[in-house]
Amino acid sequence: MDREYLCLKNLGVEDLARLSILESESFKTPWGLEELKGSFKNSLYKFRGIFREGELVGYYILMDSVDVYELARIAVSIKYRGRGYSKLLMEDMIEDIDKNIFLEVRKGNSSAISLYSKFRFKKIGERKAYYRDTGENAVIMMLEK
Repeated sequence: MDREYLCLKNLGVEDLARLSILESESFKTPWGLEELKGSFKNSLYKFRGIFREGELVGYYILMDSVDVYELARIAVSIKYRGRGYSKLLMEDMIEDIDKNIFLEVRKGNSSAISLYSKFRFKKIGERKAYYRDTGENAVIMMLEK
């Protein structure tokens, strides 16, 4: 990975169309463009992206829930997976956080669970049949700050 061509920054409204494409390729139940726009307008949500040579190749969406944060979304373009971009996004997210972070992940998503574990997220529970599309359980994880 050549960091010289990478940039991490807050996303703007002009980035939402590309973000929507990344959502669609990354999730079985993606947030649609209108849902992304609605969340983007809400000051509780933080949208950050990683750009490679000006192209949005990954992002995360963090929601401030008063006393904790919730990692709502994180994804990297299929074309750029396996290059350490998820790690950079996680480092960026955790860097200035002063509260615990919660997330839910599909029980069968072992690569995501492994990534979160490397950043000291611990499994704290499970939600049965959480994902409507498959009935799959969600693993609840937390990073304690």
